[in-house]
Amino acid sequence: MDLGNFASTEDAVADYKTRFIWQVMADAACAATTPGSRELTLWSTYKDLMASNTIPVVSSNLKLVDAGAEKPVGVPYLVVPVNGLKVALFALMGGDEYAAARPPEGVEFKFEDPFQVAAEMVPVLRKQADVVVLMSEMQTGDTDRLIQTVPGIDVALYGNRAPWVEDAVKNGTTIVQQTGIRGQYKGELVLIVDPDGKILDFGARNAAMDKAFPESDEVAKAVAATDEKVKQIQAESREKRQGEFENKISGERFLGPETASGVTRSSTRPGL
Repeated sequence: MDLGNFASTEDAVADYKTRFIWQVMADAACAATTPGSRELTLWSTYKDLMASNTIPVVSSNLKLVDAGAEKPVGVPYLVVPVNGLKVALFALMGGDEYAAARPPEGVEFKFEDPFQVAAEMVPVLRKQADVVVLMSEMQTGDTDRLIQTVPGIDVALYGNRAPWVEDAVKNGTTIVQQTGIRGQYKGELVLIVDPDGKILDFGARNAAMDKAFPESDEVAKAVAATDEKVKQIQAESREKRQGEFENKISGERFLGPETASGVTRSSTRPGL
């Protein structure tokens, strides 16, 4: 699963790189993702990617306001089958993450209090699933407080600038998984669950993505090709900006018939 903020924020290449990352996640059979501030900022691209239906998008406390009507961003929750069990996924964005978003002009979202949404949603999910998993785009301290306040969350995955912790730990009755940022670590969580849905034991392997994990030749080639395309787009963007700058300077220095057409001069002096 992806916990948000995978989108690129680089000028000129943001759209291209974001679409590439999404496709890599889709090819890797990503079970679900949730938006962070970057995805809201790059909303036009993210909206297109959601429409592809290649990766389920889960967002429980965020809605899109369109022509006065509120629409969900993706789905508010998702119940997926895993080894004979029903696992419910829901996702919450924190207020600081929402405030950091800079959506395009004319795009409006409605942010709902994550604590209130969780209190209302978790009891519903408990009736539909054996295991309830929170995908958190909240600050670490806020996620800690939420799982202590709202009972019934079996697993909490921390995604908002989360620290790296090698093993999963228990916070009250909730299993906490923190796998760092920027895709630097590979996080795996294993649950042992009885037929009644009770978690008997758990274990985690949160390891650094170093030489212990061999690269996929296919993905490595795709990344190399993408890097070359990114360099090309950046070079073309620089040339375009330089040309626009030179044209502007030239227009300011030399006043000809075209640039003077909107200029009015006055020769009137006081006393004349």
